Amino acid sequence: MTTLWLRFAEDTTLPDTLDPDAQIRLARIFDDVSPDSEWNKALSLLALKPQPHPEGMLKWLRGTPYINWSYLVTLIGAGAVQVIPTASGGYGYKVRYTPQSLLGLMAGQWKISRFLARQAAKSLPQSQTDRDRIVLSLALGQALLALTLRLPAHTPEQLAQWLRQPDQLPRGLKKTIQDILQIQSDRTALSSAWASVFPASAGARTVSDLPPYFWNEISEVSSADKGTHPGKDRWKGLPVAGGIVTGRAVLVGRDGLLPETENSDPLVLIFPRARPETVELFTAASAILYGEGGLMSHACTIAREEGKTCVTALGRDFTATLETLGDVWLSVDGGSGEIRILK
Repeated sequence: MTTLWLRFAEDTTLPDTLDPDAQIRLARIFDDVSPDSEWNKALSLLALKPQPHPEGMLKWLRGTPYINWSYLVTLIGAGAVQVIPTASGGYGYKVRYTPQSLLGLMAGQWKISRFLARQAAKSLPQSQTDRDRIVLSLALGQALLALTLRLPAHTPEQLAQWLRQPDQLPRGLKKTIQDILQIQSDRTALSSAWASVFPASAGARTVSDLPPYFWNEISEVSSADKGTHPGKDRWKGLPVAGGIVTGRAVLVGRDGLLPETENSDPLVLIFPRARPETVELFTAASAILYGEGGLMSHACTIAREEGKTCVTALGRDFTATLETLGDVWLSVDGGSGEIRILK
């Protein structure tokens, strides 16, 4: 059996690496055996039955947590949807319908719809404590996964366009994308609960060089996806928020600190990953670029909501190239995801 382990720190305010005490706290949250864990309480909020997995929920790579994505997809997809490896070393989804799994999938999606209706109507139990808010955040995360399984087959570029222009979509797809955007907004509002339980002091704010996912065992680590490099001075990532900006390229260090600058040039801030704390520097930037990061990460969600010109998933080669070039200017098209290096 192949198991996909997915790094999930970019979608939360967890530090990239956790100290031993913080690792214990996270393991308790994702304890799929204890009925009192935040994870199982989140499933109860969704009216889903907990199903402990033999490999557990978490795997650790140099202090960085990875979540059992194969288990999550099987749980939300009622066994009708499974994660499979692709020939390129990535992952995709395969549908395996049986009468039983199809009924289970329909029942599960109905429960998710009911949960989202209650969330929209503010009829869920009020979240008074950080623990309550983490439970709700986890439930919303599972609802998000369920909604992504409703989407028709698509490329990352198509998803980027849908997220940026939901009003131009057909009715059914429009509703799903709008629900996805609302879930991400709600989860962002709950992120302070994670930060209070896992403050920056619980781990390192520096960005590690670990891969976004791996299959089965740590020895089978997959490398990070590379962005598209269509020309010598041209790069292409996934567009998050539109706008065309020309500005001085500023590589933000792995310590998350903005280098000092004495001029008033428009700045294009470049980060290795779409970590939540990068949002703190948005006001200093005319545009934001990420080497790695999902379209629905915390940071990209904020950029989209604020209308900050932003492109993600440009690849590690992009940031490595800029490190060798020194002082350059960039032209950023947030609508197409295209970057030009200007001499």
